[in-house]
Amino acid sequence: MTVALVQNGVVLEYRANEAVNTDQSQLAAGKPKLVPVVLENDAYNSVTQVREEPPQVIVQAAQVIWRYTVRAKTVAEVDDMRQMKINVVHNEATQRLTPKAGAAGSQQLQALTALVQLLYKYTDRTAWSTPDKTTVTNMIKRVQDAQSMRVAEDDKVTALQALTDPTAIDAFDPAANWPAS
Repeated sequence: MTVALVQNGVVLEYRANEAVNTDQSQLAAGKPKLVPVVLENDAYNSVTQVREEPPQVIVQAAQVIWRYTVRAKTVAEVDDMRQMKINVVHNEATQRLTPKAGAAGSQQLQALTALVQLLYKYTDRTAWSTPDKTTVTNMIKRVQDAQSMRVAEDDKVTALQALTDPTAIDAFDPAANWPAS
């Protein structure tokens, strides 16, 4: 519980995690008194609303009221929400397309290196060995995987751009429904 130390209608200080443990009405006039802080309009839906800070402070004899103003999010604030989700989608796509650390990353780099070496080594694919053809096939699949990731990323961004309801934007899961990689 938060309490306020009040003297002559002015809050001197706030104290957190304290309770009024004595009858403050028995104190001499003009002496500082501890009174409870009462929150008004404190609850709000952070997805669709904004609680203005700081609260209006109303000092009364037996309590201090913190009265918050709550309003619906503006179009600009919803646009910012949407842009943040779009940024998460871009980050998710980049993370999925970035070579992984450790063995998986090493294999990806080895495969890319092998592909480049094959391009320099051969001019006619009919002469390629089965392992070389497999390497090229695997690299083509990796490029196709990257392409499908980018298509999924674009689809998610398009879907997010169409959303105007803050609740729908908040519920959008940027990590869901990506192609397997």
